[in-house]
Amino acid sequence: SSRKMLIDIYIPKDKLGGAEHGQKAIARITDWPVKASSPFGEIIEVLGNAGEHNTEIHAVLAEFGLPNQFPEEVERAADELDTAIKEDEIAKNRRDFRKVPTFTIDPADAKDFDDAINVETTPSGWRVGIHIADVSHYVKPKTALDHEAHSRGNSVYLADRVIPMLPEALSNGICSLKQGVDRLAFSVFADITQGGKIASVRFAKTVIRSAARLTYKEAFAILSKKPGGDMLSERVHAAWGLSSMLRKKRFAAGSLELDFPEIKVWLDENGRPVRLEKVENDISHQLIEECMLAANEAVAKEIKRLRVPSIYRVHENPEMERLEEFRAFAAGYGVRVGDLSQRGEVQKLLLSLRGTPEEYALKI
Repeated sequence: SSRKMLIDIYIPKDKLGGAEHGQKAIARITDWPVKASSPFGEIIEVLGNAGEHNTEIHAVLAEFGLPNQFPEEVERAADELDTAIKEDEIAKNRRDFRKVPTFTIDPADAKDFDDAINVETTPSGWRVGIHIADVSHYVKPKTALDHEAHSRGNSVYLADRVIPMLPEALSNGICSLKQGVDRLAFSVFADITQGGKIASVRFAKTVIRSAARLTYKEAFAILSKKPGGDMLSERVHAAWGLSSMLRKKRFAAGSLELDFPEIKVWLDENGRPVRLEKVENDISHQLIEECMLAANEAVAKEIKRLRVPSIYRVHENPEMERLEEFRAFAAGYGVRVGDLSQRGEVQKLLLSLRGTPEEYALKI
């Protein structure tokens, strides 16, 4: 269960499983006699010496019930997938966008690329394509892969590794939109006017070939210069033109600016943290964010229009007592706030906090 208790477990010497003093281990409780103050148990896995990087990571995995590897049948199912992209699959079920210059923007150390975009300007605004790896082509319902992904629910990112939802053959392989290779995708296409109206939306199963794999820093460098004569520079600038307009429109409609810089921990080869890097949410991140939001909204509207039952999340209005608590908390920092039940006042507060020492405390 998720309830934590600090208790001693008596482990008979013949049940130590080779564990030595100073090591971390996982124990199983085997018996708890009525009159005994502590339970009896046995060691089922030795994680290693306390304080060593691998030991501590495995302790984190154990503590949160995170799987360390895939069951054999799941790995086998992933390895046996037919990953060749067949011409008849394209002819029958796909629209071919391999000649369209799409690109991905991800962190420098990203191992997989989930989404690619292409944006071009049109006389009335922009034409955008947002492409997500078509995982459903490979992971079929009720299969071992599907059950395992379902039980994991998501990928988990730790300082030195990812615990992926799907085996690497999929997550880093055929479902990663790598540069210069054909990949099956699910795509949203939209024509958006200069004022931000969506003039038309289309959805399609596609095959794409990413023309460029950019890091956030590379995309930022392109955006810091005037658009060059090359295709990539023009497309990245067009994408930012669209994204910056969508962003302005979103904040005008009451969206809250709650971006935080991410603190990235760099490790040396022994897994010891040696450097912290502050990763600001700059325009290269915002560019991708706005495109993904646009795709999500387009899909949500389509689901609503078709009346397809679906799961979605709502953010309810905060309770008045919580807002009063926040008002008192802010006053402790000498910050006076208006009527926070009005979104405009919350936006005004967030704007006034920019660059102040208390910004993060109050944003959180």
